Amino acid sequence: MASVRVAVRVRPLNKSYLEIYNERVLDLLNKRPSSAPKGGLKVREHPVDGPYVENLFRHVVHGYSDVRELMATGNANRTTASTGMNEASSRSHAIFTVNFNQVNVLTHRR
Repeated sequence: MASVRVAVRVRPLNKSYLEIYNERVLDLLNKRPSSAPKGGLKVREHPVDGPYVENLFRHVVHGYSDVRELMATGNANRTTASTGMNEASSRSHAIFTVNFNQVNVLTHRR
């Protein structure tokens, strides 16, 4: 059986980082938190792509150093409070997402 090779190219990665705190979705990478909606961001469902967060910033990253820098920024923006067991306990859940697309360079299809 002959093998077929398909040339693919990965487009730039994009990344987002959110937290869920007190039933609100917050963008950890938003540089202007005052511009965020007071009730938090809305979770929606796309008929093909599935669930997503409306108005969540996506940042293009070109390498590991970009990812590390954005993750550090997001971690610094997380909601924390002291508890009896831990002085800087995270009081939220965080979701770090990296998206990428592969494109067939012969057909230009995803």
